[in-house]
Formats: sequence, structure tokens, C-alpha cells
Amino acid sequence: MPLPKKATIAPRKKPQQARSIQTVAGILEAAVRVLKRDGVDQFTTVRVAEEAGVSVGSLYQYFPNREALLFRLQAAGWRTTVGYVQEILKSPRITPLERVRAAVLTVFRTDEEEGDVRAALGEAGALARDSPQAKAQYDRGQVQAVAFLKEALPDLDGADIAFMADFMSSALAAIAQRATERKLLPEEGERWAKATADMFCLYVEAAASRNKA
Repeated sequence: MPLPKKATIAPRKKPQQARSIQTVAGILEAAVRVLKRDGVDQFTTVRVAEEAGVSVGSLYQYFPNREALLFRLQAAGWRTTVGYVQEILKSPRITPLERVRAAVLTVFRTDEEEGDVRAALGEAGALARDSPQAKAQYDRGQVQAVAFLKEALPDLDGADIAFMADFMSSALAAIAQRATERKLLPEEGERWAKATADMFCLYVEAAASRNKA
């Protein structure tokens, strides 16, 4: 089932009461099961509602269409990963390069843990990535990356810092997505993760060396 190019992915309303919060949680858990079992082409609001044990009308109170459901699943994964990375990049216990390495490995490992869902999203992931909500999430990640690079490379020009943050975030997202699409074995995924971490560490080291020259 092709996805419309301009589907509304914003939720209709945010649950406030304990019962509605529980209902939405059940719908999202059911959505994951349907997505893993049937794939994105067979993913419908009717199937999700049946799996969750609620009426389609109840589901539509919170999600206007299947695209909104798919985006919610995608966004939840993004928030989890960004939270982990933020904690690592702020850690004072390890060196900046160790933080780069740990952050990259974490992104790959969380992608691997959610691989079935992220791979099944397919073109729905592209829809989500082009949305205003996704841009806002990306911007929050950029703020974290810029703050980290300012700490790691305090003498570097602000424009160079902004470029590095954008480049590293974009490259990491593209490489991790490619690894997920290839459905790598765990040991292969770990090799991709370590190679990417090596590349980013060398990039940061090179930037520091150029600035000192």
C-alpha cells in the first residue's frame, strides 16, 4: 500500500486521563506487533485496532491515519536514541573521543535492537524524516552535538562547529540506516559500528590538529 505524500502525521489529541493513556499505550504496542508480523504494506488502522482490542473509532480519537501511527513508532525510537546519546555526550567521566565512540556504538546498537520495526517502516520512515516533527527532533540533536563539539574543540570557529555537527549527524544517520536496511548479522553490525566510530574519531582529531597548525 503506497503512502500518500502529504499524510497528516500529527496526533489528534494527547491522552490526559489514566485510562486514555493506557489505551494509547495498548494501541502502540499492537501497532508494533502488526508491523513486525505483516510489514508496512499490510499495516492498517483496522488491523491495529483489532490487535489492540479497541474500535477503529477509538483509535481515530488519537491517530487520524496509519501514517500518524507509523510516525509515532518512528519518533519513539528517535527519542530513545537521542536520550542515550545526550547522556553519553554530557558524561564528564570519559574523554571527548571516548564519548564519540560510545555515542556511535549506541546509535548502531539501538538501531539493531529495533531493527525489525525500523526495517519494516521502509518508505514510512522517509515520510517521517521529511516531517516538521522530525526536523524539530533533528534540531534538538544538533543542539546537543554543537554543545559537545564546542567542549571538545573549544578553539574551533563557530561556523566550523556547526558544519561538523551537521555533517556527523547526517553521516551517522545515513550509515546506520544503510546498515539496518541490509539486515546485518550482529557481528557484521558491530563491525560497521566500530568502523564508523573510528572514522568519526579521526575526523574530530583531524579538526583539532588543523586548528592548532
